[in-house]
Amino acid sequence: MVRGLDRFFMAVDAAYIEEQIARVQRNDPKLTTLILSEKNLGDEEACALGLGLAHNTVLKTLYLSFNNIGVKGAAALAEALKSNAHLKTLSLRGNKIGPDGGVALAEALSLNSSLQWHNLAGNRIGAAGARALAEALQFNSTLISLNVENNGIDLAGCTALVDALKINVSLTTLDLGLNGAMLSQLYARLAKLLRDPDRAAARKAAADGWTDTKPARE
Repeated sequence: MVRGLDRFFMAVDAAYIEEQIARVQRNDPKLTTLILSEKNLGDEEACALGLGLAHNTVLKTLYLSFNNIGVKGAAALAEALKSNAHLKTLSLRGNKIGPDGGVALAEALSLNSSLQWHNLAGNRIGAAGARALAEALQFNSTLISLNVENNGIDLAGCTALVDALKINVSLTTLDLGLNGAMLSQLYARLAKLLRDPDRAAARKAAADGWTDTKPARE
């Protein structure tokens, strides 16, 4: 009986997931928030979502936390973010994207113009992913919050992320916890940068549309 019920609920879940992905792909005007956390999604589902996100103009919030999305799925979502100009919140917390997935998402972040809240906690992106994100932040002017807790990022990677805020003025929250030992001075530097009145002034100026604080691309 228990196994029968398990199969029943798995079938219900699968049907629900399939329908929600289809709604993203057909740009359902009523679908502004989609929560697919803890649904055992893998790369196949993430790739299907990526195909829809690339042209979707309605979805604002997407939660994909605690699934089994790996590098391939992360790359598909990253490709979609390069053209999607409407999604504001994306959570991939607790997946398996690794360093290569982190690099792919960072590349997308350097081009994306809508994402404001991005949660990558618990994905083992490591130093390589952190360095890529740090570089991307120098070209991004919309992200407000970035969570990279528990990612196996070393001190050099965390430092690169903090130092990126010397150029990036939009970010107001950067979560670096559970990444191993870090010098207290780094936290102090982060706090100082986040409180910097010059950053706040530049952020307001950028929002008013009369200045560009991003460095030129080579």
